[in-house]
Amino acid sequence: MGYAIVYEFSDDGSSPYNRTNKLMRFSDKKYYYLDSFNMFISENSYVYDVLNNISYNDKEKITDFINSSNTNRNSTAPSIPIIDPDDYEKGYSSLSTKSINGWDNYYMTTGDFSATGHCGATSAVNLLLYYYQSRSYYNLYDNNNWQTAFSTIYSYAGYNASIWDVSGAINRYFFSKNYNSISANATILSKDSTMMGKIDNNVPFILNVMGHNLYEEHFVLALGYRQYQFSNGTKRIYYKIADGWVSRALRYICPADASMQNAVYISE
Repeated sequence: MGYAIVYEFSDDGSSPYNRTNKLMRFSDKKYYYLDSFNMFISENSYVYDVLNNISYNDKEKITDFINSSNTNRNSTAPSIPIIDPDDYEKGYSSLSTKSINGWDNYYMTTGDFSATGHCGATSAVNLLLYYYQSRSYYNLYDNNNWQTAFSTIYSYAGYNASIWDVSGAINRYFFSKNYNSISANATILSKDSTMMGKIDNNVPFILNVMGHNLYEEHFVLALGYRQYQFSNGTKRIYYKIADGWVSRALRYICPADASMQNAVYISE
């Protein structure tokens, strides 16, 4: 059974649906329709059965239905890149959004480098690229050639690197460039934890997801977020990312669509 939410306006709490002339009355209440418009529920705690032309009060059913309507995604986890998270959310009560300064750089993709199993190293190079372009760590740009930086990082991290491999490779690279006061830190994230605080403080981070419906096991660079909050307290976050497949950070990922998530971030 699919659900759709329709907003109407009326003068009282009575059914706005007239079965004879098919007109809709107006109300100052929201009406939640279900079962192909055969029933709808109003916020004044009445359920209206259109087929049988009756109404009845059921506050528990109202609450359960409104909460489920307000937290269901418009579709299951998408199997295509997410460009606008609004396409997948409905009924949220508030939205928080943030992008770090300098998020709109051009980034490297896995196709820019001749290697395999190298999304971790690519995300590491993109993190270095961000700190070079937006934080003035100019020594990170190795002989004006990110290919050289990638080769070094890849030699440190290895094929199909873990977050520990990636963070260790970044730290070795920092040390080789005489940046001894900054370091990369790896962290395992629980299903419900977020890295929003890093973004709020203008700190990008590498996100590693596993079991994701689109990216499977992959590393991306997170540069912003959109968090949707619902009336029952549920929250859902999407990170703005440079995913290593395209050169701009114009896509989003919902970590809830993955079975596991980990992160690497920089401490200065």
